[in-house]
Amino acid sequence: MSAYYIPISRHTTDDTTTARYQPTNHAQGVWNDFEQHMAVATGLMAHELERFFPRDDLMIARLSMDILGVIYLGETLVRTRFIRTGRTIELIESTLSTFDRHGTEKISVIMRAWRLIKSDTHAIAGLECSPFDKTVADLPDWDGMAVWSGGYIKSLFAKIAHHRAGKSFVWLNTDIEMVAGEHTSDFVHLIGMVDTSNGTAMRATDGMWIFPSIDLQIHLHRTPVGRWLGLDTVQEIGEQGVGLTTSVLHDEQGVFGRAEQILTVRHLGK
Repeated sequence: MSAYYIPISRHTTDDTTTARYQPTNHAQGVWNDFEQHMAVATGLMAHELERFFPRDDLMIARLSMDILGVIYLGETLVRTRFIRTGRTIELIESTLSTFDRHGTEKISVIMRAWRLIKSDTHAIAGLECSPFDKTVADLPDWDGMAVWSGGYIKSLFAKIAHHRAGKSFVWLNTDIEMVAGEHTSDFVHLIGMVDTSNGTAMRATDGMWIFPSIDLQIHLHRTPVGRWLGLDTVQEIGEQGVGLTTSVLHDEQGVFGRAEQILTVRHLGK
C-alpha cells in the first residue's frame, strides 16, 4: 500500500527520539510543488507523538503547531522530547525539520501536545455541538478539492454535506498510510487530514488570493476513531490581511474536538 513517508532511521534515548523520513509525492503541498502539505506533516508528527513513551492512562487533548517556514519536500527529521513529565499531565514537543535548496537544515514546524489523565466522566458528559445525523456513505461524492494541486490533495476522496463560500461541511478519507510498513492508527489517520479544512470553505474563490495558515490548534475532548473525518468549517477574513479558519471535528461517532488556524491573506497582484 502507498504511504506518505518512507522511514529511514530512528534513534531513541531515555527522553528523546530522532526519526528520519523521506516523503513521497503523496505528501506534496498545494502552494508550491517543492513543499510538503501541512496536513501530512501534522500526521507524521502526531505519529511520532503517539509512539513517544506511550501511556494507556493518558490521552492527547491538545495539539498546538506553529509553522516557522517552508516544509520542503525532501528528507524530513522529527525530534521529540519531554517538556514536562508528570503523573497526570505531560507536555511533549516535536520539531519537524527539512532541508532547503542549499542543504541547510531548518525547523519548519514546532508541535506541542498535552497528554491528560483519563477518568470516567460519563455522569456529567455533554456536548453543545450537534452530531451529524446522516450516514456518511450516503452523502454524494465531492470533487471540490480538485481546485487545489499537489499529491496530497490527489490522495484524498471526499463527500459533501453542504458547501458555500466561507462555510462547508465536508467529509474526507484516504487509502494512503502515513508511514510505509507501519499501521496508521485512527488518531494519526484523522489528525493527518485536519489541516485540509482551510481549503474546504475558502471565501476567496477567484484565484487571485492566497491564504496560507501559520499555525494549527487542535483541541480534543476524546480520542477520535474510524477513517472518515468530518470538517464543519467556517472561514472568516478580516479587513487587515488576516483570516481565521475554524472547524468542528467529527468522526462517524460524533463530535470529538475543534481546530483553528490563523491565515495570512494576500492578493497575488500586490
